[in-house]
Order: sequence, then C-alpha cells, then structure tokens
Amino acid sequence: MLSSLAKSLLIVNWLVAIISEMATIRFMADRDFVAGLAEKLRAAREAAGLSQQQAGERSGVHAVSIARFETEVRTPTLKALYKLAAAYGVGVCELLPPGEKKGGKK
Repeated sequence: MLSSLAKSLLIVNWLVAIISEMATIRFMADRDFVAGLAEKLRAAREAAGLSQQQAGERSGVHAVSIARFETEVRTPTLKALYKLAAAYGVGVCELLPPGEKKGGKK
C-alpha cells in the first residue's frame, strides 16, 4: 500500500503532466503558425548554409530537436529560438511566421 506522501507525489506528477499536455495542445491548435514556424526555421538554417548537425553545434540546441522543430513534431522554446537565431545570423522575429493583423486577418 502506498503511503500518503507517495500518493500525493503521484497526484502532483499526474497534474503536472495534464497541465503540460493542455498547454501543448492549446499552442499546437494553431497548425498554420506551427507549420509557418517550421518552414521559417528550415529556410533560415539552409540560408546560413548549415546542416542540422552544424546548426546544433553552433547553437547549443540538439540536432534532433532542430529536426523536430522543422518537421512540426515539437515547438521550440523562446530560449531555443534565440539560440537558433544567433546561430543563423538573423533576428528572432525573422524566424516567426507572419502573425494575425487587427481584425483577425493575416
């Protein structure tokens, strides 16, 4: 039988997992944004003349993560975006897809 501390830890871990998943689902709901981000990341890396491995070495972001960002499997953190932008010689804003204009129009 689990102690009350062990039960509490299981509940906390479960809640953290649910909250994390909800945040991911909410962010991933805008597939156009994620697709545009992946495209911009790939284009910036290629314009810099870097392979994913080279980009990882230059930025400190793992090459597997870069591949996942570019294939829409994962979305980068703001920290990762800054590192990649520096490695590609561009500003962070250049890595972001066009946003919504006033009135909800692109």
